[in-house]
Amino acid sequence: MYFIGVTTSASLSHRLFPNWTRDLGLAGPCRLVGLDLPVGATSDSYRQAIAGLRDVPDFRGALITSHKISLMDASRDLFDRIDDTSVQSGEVGCITVRGGRLTALALDPLTSTLAMDQFVPSGHWADYPGARVLCLGAGGAGTAIGLGFATRTRSVDVPSLFLVVDREQSRVDHAVRVIREAVRTNGRAMAVEGRVVQGPRDGDALVAALSPHSLVINATGMGKDTAGSPVTASVRFPDQGLVWELNYRGERLFLHYAENVRQAQSLVVVDGWDYFAVSWVEHLARIYGVPLTPDRRREIIAGTIRP
Repeated sequence: MYFIGVTTSASLSHRLFPNWTRDLGLAGPCRLVGLDLPVGATSDSYRQAIAGLRDVPDFRGALITSHKISLMDASRDLFDRIDDTSVQSGEVGCITVRGGRLTALALDPLTSTLAMDQFVPSGHWADYPGARVLCLGAGGAGTAIGLGFATRTRSVDVPSLFLVVDREQSRVDHAVRVIREAVRTNGRAMAVEGRVVQGPRDGDALVAALSPHSLVINATGMGKDTAGSPVTASVRFPDQGLVWELNYRGERLFLHYAENVRQAQSLVVVDGWDYFAVSWVEHLARIYGVPLTPDRRREIIAGTIRP
């Protein structure tokens, strides 16, 4: 199995991979191979990465943490099949191989929802109708989270507004278009808006404008894949709000800014550990073709001890 990202060697997945494959009941040796591509890699690099997978002996599939949209844009014609969610989102986060045929999947709308259910109280959005979601970052992760809200089975489990922001207009346009279409298809009462920001001070202003109980997400990759934070140390988080740092490793300044005022503002602050564990277990099950019930998933996640 391949793992495509930016700094894959630093991921704890290498240490946990043997435990996960054992818990999934996989017989025989399984190997995880990291493949690093720099932020902003060329289209040729993305195509070479996907095309090269076909020639790897015993290749079973791949999990992709970064480059999801760029890989799809550059390599769409190299896949034999693209699942509906991947088509809808315009990204590939998982590759499976069956009979030599490559299939592109997008599992992040599901796994982000499972991760949020760990810290967002049931009925939160119905209890606080003025609460909103501000997603800092309009890449694959931000788009997937928006899709997760748009496709929730219960209409009351969505905020009144999902605001997604990024420094690149094209990324904002893509995320808003994809999420709005899913909202219309599923009949959800969630407004979707996009905004282009120039830097962390713009992020501060958007966070400060949120009402209490709102959710702020760092989906930019800043703090792990790149340095810095989408907000400054002076940011004012919403009182009694929810703060989600998608990174579970790295400098994570965004996380530290929130932790510094956690008690004073009654915040719920979480990093990306649960998202990391849920996502890996779900991807391994799909790649190796192992049925995974909700109960079994919870057991494996609960048994994933954070070093």
